[in-house]
Amino acid sequence: MLRIHPGHRGSSAYLATFAPAARFGTPMAAGARRRGAGHIRQLVFLGDGAHWIWNLAGQHFPEATQIVDLYHAREHLHDLARLLAFMPGDHHQDWLTTRLGELHAGNIGAIVSAARTFPLAGHKAGELDTAPGYFENNAHRMRYQHFRSLGLFTGSGTVEAGCKAVAGQRLKLSGMHWSVPGATGILTLRCQEASGRWEQIWPQAHNQTGAA
Repeated sequence: MLRIHPGHRGSSAYLATFAPAARFGTPMAAGARRRGAGHIRQLVFLGDGAHWIWNLAGQHFPEATQIVDLYHAREHLHDLARLLAFMPGDHHQDWLTTRLGELHAGNIGAIVSAARTFPLAGHKAGELDTAPGYFENNAHRMRYQHFRSLGLFTGSGTVEAGCKAVAGQRLKLSGMHWSVPGATGILTLRCQEASGRWEQIWPQAHNQTGAA
């Protein structure tokens, strides 16, 4: 699911599909341009770090600034800290607190260096060798202090809220069972309504009902 938010009230648009990610690019780009993406001075793509998101952003809006959602980055940092659970008591918490400060400052190099100083062996060593890759691969998308200085959003809380309000509250209620066509239909209607575009489909539905 995608939320397009040009930054002013009542301007959000929602898109959702069960199709593969590669087929999401065309409607995503069309929806963004319909909402004025082509005239935005600083276009931003916020994502959780998934490769397909950055692939679509690079393909359709290569000029956009790509930012990893800070909440997801913090989750990954907590996961990294759990690999170091062997550190006793306060030392473990102090390590995590220091790393969180570095994350907020966008100092990803310091996080990676600190994680790789421990002489581990076996399975733990393998995990600790690969876990920092998330930060290394997304370092240029985690310059949070710089992004904040430009007045850019670094969190996708409104996107998560949209997923819950537009999709979850209708499709994930207790005891519900959906077919893909049925879920697609109701989700499309809810996205249109939440995007303020209901009037564009209501006349069509009304005419079809009248013709029947």
